[in-house]
Amino acid sequence: AFSHDCRGHMNSSSHLLDDLETPKSIALPSALPHSIRAPIYSPLDGRTPLGAILHTLEGGLQPLVPFFYDMGIYGLYFLTFIIIFVMVLTFRPKTGKPISSGKFKQFQSQFLLVFLTMFAGDWLQGPTVYALYAYYGFSRAENGILFIVGFGSSMLFGPFAGTLADRYGRRFICISYGVIYSLCCITKHFNNFHILLLGRLFGGIATSIVWSGFESWMVSEHRIRGFDDDWLQSTFSRMTIGNGVVAIPAGLVAQLAVWAYGGHPVAPFDVSLAFLVVGSFIIMLTWQENYGDSTVGA
Repeated sequence: AFSHDCRGHMNSSSHLLDDLETPKSIALPSALPHSIRAPIYSPLDGRTPLGAILHTLEGGLQPLVPFFYDMGIYGLYFLTFIIIFVMVLTFRPKTGKPISSGKFKQFQSQFLLVFLTMFAGDWLQGPTVYALYAYYGFSRAENGILFIVGFGSSMLFGPFAGTLADRYGRRFICISYGVIYSLCCITKHFNNFHILLLGRLFGGIATSIVWSGFESWMVSEHRIRGFDDDWLQSTFSRMTIGNGVVAIPAGLVAQLAVWAYGGHPVAPFDVSLAFLVVGSFIIMLTWQENYGDSTVGA
């Protein structure tokens, strides 16, 4: 009887709890309808005032991103060049005897002007040679042939460059460098494999001259003018450091020339041609000829 009463009491409690439950027909929704929900946007979303401003700026600045990136890279290069240039100006190589001759300093400056101008003509071509051949549509195999011809002609002509300079004159061989390398630059305007092959032949010959002809003229002229041999170290040091310094802006000028010429990679060769012509004229107007002669230690 007791258990029966307990079960009856529990059933009554259960019915009472059921009556207290929320009817399913009026259950609250798990989320409010979209029409009455408060929108939650990111502050950078384009639909917020701040986001709209940022998106507008982004759309206007997007085309300028490559420009600012390039200017940053060029600025870094330019800063590096300025630092090295200042170091070169303040560089004082140690020599056996102090340089006290104003004539020697003038001779050294005139030679370095020509030497670095001619080497600038060489450095300007390097960054875009392969790009030019690819622009003309040549295959990698054809590119390889063009490069092999250039290096091969330099290897074959190199051993004879010094002998020819001694026989026909160092001034003459240096002018020949400017003329031959100028012809090499002109051939780059032709989208013809055989003409470009001839240009690579010219380029290899010119490379052999530039690494021997100018130095031999300088050493011979230095001794002809009676300057102290210990001062040669000063000139050689400035030749080496100056050549490295010139290479930096030459690469920048080559890139700017391509940009100014509408992206055509032949532009640096035209700039190189200008340097070579100017350098050759300076040689013709200011240098005197010298030949191989044991009396001057050539």
